[in-house]
Amino acid sequence: MRQSWTKQKVRDAILGLHKTTGKLNSNFAQTKHRRIYLAAVYHFGSWKKAVQSAGFRYSDVKIKERPIHWTKELVIADICELYRKEGKINSNFAQTQHKALYQRAIKRFGSWQKAVETAGFDYASVRVLKTFRRWTKEAIIDEARRRKENNLPLNGDAVSQEDRGLYHAARRYFGRGGWNKVLQKIGLSSREIYAKIFWTKDKVIKEIHKLHEAGTPLYYYFLVQNGYAGLITGGKRYFGSWKKTIEVAGLDYNEIRKVRSPWTKKELIDEIKRLQRVGIRLSLKATQKARADLVSSAINMFGSWSQAVDAACINYQEHCLIWSTKAWLRKLSSIEVKKLDRKAQTLSRRRHK
Repeated sequence: MRQSWTKQKVRDAILGLHKTTGKLNSNFAQTKHRRIYLAAVYHFGSWKKAVQSAGFRYSDVKIKERPIHWTKELVIADICELYRKEGKINSNFAQTQHKALYQRAIKRFGSWQKAVETAGFDYASVRVLKTFRRWTKEAIIDEARRRKENNLPLNGDAVSQEDRGLYHAARRYFGRGGWNKVLQKIGLSSREIYAKIFWTKDKVIKEIHKLHEAGTPLYYYFLVQNGYAGLITGGKRYFGSWKKTIEVAGLDYNEIRKVRSPWTKKELIDEIKRLQRVGIRLSLKATQKARADLVSSAINMFGSWSQAVDAACINYQEHCLIWSTKAWLRKLSSIEVKKLDRKAQTLSRRRHK
């Protein structure tokens, strides 16, 4: 028979839990006594409030885990373990399937290649070179069918991240809504595909804990930029806002929303210089797509991405196809600004005559 929870029953369950186990921290409750945890969150808004309502000081029962300091040695060990388990450690695989490890490697070694070579691998032998694919309508349909047969994701968001060439080819050859039209060609409907991506309350909370344990940032901007928009949408649907979702998961939202920069100013400037040396265009839009973590850290440290690039002694405007009004004005001298101001006043007087 399904138990009907009340606030008092939740308090009694928490007291009983403390008496029998001596533990009341959030992680223990979620993993070992999930029904009590969910009932507590439902009736009190969070596990913390439920514990306090039962007469405990949350600071006494909360277990503060020391954050892992990711040294170069630990990153190398993880790369070796990844190769042992998966048999591949090429850059694209690491970026799409093991983002946290990839970011740690970039932070500690400057590039994924250097990290792999430091781990003792010949990068040329592990690197996967994509051959040029000549697309036709038939080739696009065949590739979609191959993905279906191999149980690979078929929703547009996943395909655009995993195989951008295929996704854009579908748009070129089949027009607007190209990928959905390709799905129809292989006997699938977009509704059928997208129905498989269904977030429940439990799935949302589990995914947040999984990302948090892996060291993945959980602030809104990072998740949207790195393919987790569906998770945020699911959280909002069930809990009202991303802030409440984080709190229901037992995490401190004020801590989550802080963008912790993995960079020092010197490391950030060195990375910007390295990107320029390898031929990366350093406009805000182009860099944001590839390195959202770098851009957000630069904005926090320097006030804007353009000022960070300028701090690296690189002319930011040379990397922009179009100058923004803000950037253009910042480059004007005080004399030029005064001239423009006088000209504007003159034009204004003429219009009013």
